[in-house]
Amino acid sequence: MNRPPPTTPAPLQDTHAERDTHPKWDSHLERDNLERDTHLEWDSHPQRDTHFEKDIHLEKDTPERDSHRVGRSSGGFVLIATLWTLAAMAVLAAYIDGVASADMERAAASQAALERELARRSTEATVGYLLSTGRMNHRGLMLEPEQSFSDADGNRGPDRSVGVIAATGETYAGLSGTRFSIQDENGLVSVNFPLNRSFAAVLSHVGVPPAHVDLIVPRVQDYVDMDNDLSLNGAERFDYDQAAAAVAGLDGTSIQPGTSIQPGTSIQPGTSIQPGTSIQPVTRPTGSPESPGDTTATPGPRLELPNPSNWSMVSAPELRRVLGVGDLITPDQWRRLLPLLTMRQTYGHNFNTMRPEILAAVLELAPDAVDSIVAERAQRSVSRPNQIHMLTGTHVDVDPTALEWLPSSLVRISIWHNADGLRSLAGMVLTPYGDAPWRIDYRYTEPAIDNESSDAGVLQAATPLLQ
Repeated sequence: MNRPPPTTPAPLQDTHAERDTHPKWDSHLERDNLERDTHLEWDSHPQRDTHFEKDIHLEKDTPERDSHRVGRSSGGFVLIATLWTLAAMAVLAAYIDGVASADMERAAASQAALERELARRSTEATVGYLLSTGRMNHRGLMLEPEQSFSDADGNRGPDRSVGVIAATGETYAGLSGTRFSIQDENGLVSVNFPLNRSFAAVLSHVGVPPAHVDLIVPRVQDYVDMDNDLSLNGAERFDYDQAAAAVAGLDGTSIQPGTSIQPGTSIQPGTSIQPGTSIQPVTRPTGSPESPGDTTATPGPRLELPNPSNWSMVSAPELRRVLGVGDLITPDQWRRLLPLLTMRQTYGHNFNTMRPEILAAVLELAPDAVDSIVAERAQRSVSRPNQIHMLTGTHVDVDPTALEWLPSSLVRISIWHNADGLRSLAGMVLTPYGDAPWRIDYRYTEPAIDNESSDAGVLQAATPLLQ
């Protein structure tokens, strides 16, 4: 059966006339046809489903992928926390190390200081034992291999000494690095007898001006005498009270309640108190160190500037407490003066143990003349005025009966250690026939002299007890 040929439908008429005539319309149509053909070919491609499933598989979140992502995130947090912990532990370790090191250094310093103090005390006890049990010659302590005694008649027996520890202030090696010196205090100048011409002579020798010497001597005399009579240029209790009251009143202000005036404050006597200046009493608290055991508060003035004791000084440094002396003597003069002074009641003259500075001051000798006496007494006793005249060519105006030739039982022991810069001084009285072999009357500490920190000139005592 013959079919009629297909008829081609008539094309639709575009109502927009400009689309058929637009120059770009054909290119857009071709592009749409190409994209449609491409999609049709891909839909019929045999590997389409496989690639699509792979894409879906890669983009799909699986439990393994979730755990890997969480593990990586938590692992970074743990790493940061670990680093912070390690940093904190390092800082803590450094702090502990610093504290431990500081504590160890303080402990080592305390132990070293304790060992030095033990060495000083041991040296003092050893020297005290040697002085109490040994014999003396004109220079000092004789070091003998065997202990010997005088007989009933006082005969000293032969000299079998192997050395001498001089009682003139020479430096000797002590125990465990300590240094010590022995000084017969009868070879020094007493601060308790300021009217003795030796006192003024020593002040002048260390460089105190004559005008200051004329002020110091009467003030020291008024400080140690037992009356309240004022000497010319001196200072008695009234002057100390005036000076204490005027400490804060010199500038026109008044002293406030509780004002404490420290020892050593120097105010010239005769200073007037300004109008309105007053000293108020202060009340000490119950159980304070000033009144241990007090059950009630005790009112009273607290003026630490001391009044004159009207009694003998107990040590040479007490000289600083005399009104105005602290301003009249310079620090360098103090450093040279204190080793020459003692609080002992000296008697006579002992040229064998007298310090060279005192020899020069008291006898008014030149340095070469002093050296002649020092060299002579190293060989034999210097105990006669004509010996001094022969050695120095100077006539010595001293009473021959007041001359001593042996060291006294009053000695000053100075002990120091190079690592401290301080030396301890003890006033010892030898009492071999008493309840104890010796007695300490005073003790104080002062800075070591500059040349004492050197090992130059240090002598070695010929005894195993000080090795």
